[in-house]
Amino acid sequence: MAILGPDWEKDFGLNRNLVGVFYQCDYDGKAVQGSDEVRVAVVDGTVEGLPNWNSPFEGAGLHSKMPALTATLQSGTLMANYKAIMGDGEGKSEGLFSGLQAKTTDSLKQMQGRSDLTKINSTQVFIGAQPVRFNLTCFLKAFTVTEEVEGAIARLRAWSYPQKLAKDGGLANVIKTARGESPDASVNSVVAALFPSKAPALVSFKFGPRTFTPLVIESISEPLTAPMTQSGHFASIQFQMSLGSLTAWDAEDITEAYGRGPSEF
Repeated sequence: MAILGPDWEKDFGLNRNLVGVFYQCDYDGKAVQGSDEVRVAVVDGTVEGLPNWNSPFEGAGLHSKMPALTATLQSGTLMANYKAIMGDGEGKSEGLFSGLQAKTTDSLKQMQGRSDLTKINSTQVFIGAQPVRFNLTCFLKAFTVTEEVEGAIARLRAWSYPQKLAKDGGLANVIKTARGESPDASVNSVVAALFPSKAPALVSFKFGPRTFTPLVIESISEPLTAPMTQSGHFASIQFQMSLGSLTAWDAEDITEAYGRGPSEF
């Protein structure tokens, strides 16, 4: 196992809780034995959870079925139109028609300023969740070895790219496997023929007392014009990283991430 990056606490006096530690892990979030560790100073960072809520009852009211009618009733426009056509009833003789007209006018007047919207229409239901997003601004600085900055960046990039991409297509791999030329002797020949490439590595991220795992590195953005030494190696560099959890999280994952003991390295 190699430790990539400076000894922040010893060389720069940086509190260990401000140092982010990355290492390779498996699909259960357990550290891969012998994995390298990359230690960076975390300048800035955010964690973004994306639960997905929806309001399925928004269109359940009368307004969604007859929007023009409900709008004229609520605004009082329908009552005004009714009076313009039927009159206001003044000067008319008493009788069945005038009584019905008065009741209709009264009902239309009561509907003015009323709405069919209820709390049910705005009730939200949970329909899913997306992986948690980590957006980090990290910093590396060489102290004793000028290559240690580039070594740390290279390791992070290596974890973010496929571990192996097969040169040949699926049909070629099947033919080679049939000939006994398996592209990957570490797995079953059929698996090697149908799935000859290997996905990027998973990583764990330790920051202070928190451990987030397993994660995938979605992107790394670094400047090419960072300060360099006379030999052309980066003396220091500030770069951005975007990571995502392998799956959506539940309450147990939150407890697991935030409930661990302090990092020891």
